[in-house]
Amino acid sequence: MPLSVICCQLPLRFLYSQVALRTRFQLSSRRKRRLIFMVVLKATILGIIEDYLDQTDLNVTIWHARMDATPSASAALSRRGETSSGSSPHWTTHLYGVCAIVWGLHGLVMQQAAHRLNVAKWDEEKREKAAKAAAERTLRHEVEELRGHVSALENRIVSVEAANAKLESKNAKLEREVTALQKVVLD
Repeated sequence: MPLSVICCQLPLRFLYSQVALRTRFQLSSRRKRRLIFMVVLKATILGIIEDYLDQTDLNVTIWHARMDATPSASAALSRRGETSSGSSPHWTTHLYGVCAIVWGLHGLVMQQAAHRLNVAKWDEEKREKAAKAAAERTLRHEVEELRGHVSALENRIVSVEAANAKLESKNAKLEREVTALQKVVLD
């Protein structure tokens, strides 16, 4: 049975499970649909290539019949009166294998590229969060330091005002004494 037919007949739940197994991380349903679409698209393209080669080369049809791959090939083989024993693979079979390997590698490369992009994005987010946290810690430290300076200045102002009040009371007392002495001297 051709690969395109096999892939297209797979149930959706199986495709979802294969996508989940291959990715090793949670996917949104949108990404699952996209990956399944890619699998179906690859299978369809392989099917188109296979059908084109089947139609253009009678040996492919006969070889499929010998391998009991497709009903139409079996019919063509029976029309020619041949059996399926002793058949050797046709060159297009190797092309199918190469196409399947290339599509598989393409999927693997795309998956790895997406994973690397995600890792790079996650690393960048971690760096940004670490830089933001460091800036926040520095800012908090500066704010606490400034609050300490303000508190020290407030305490200094209170102590200066208390000293000033003492000096004013002493000054008022001295002025009264001076006034009293001036009255005594004038009398």
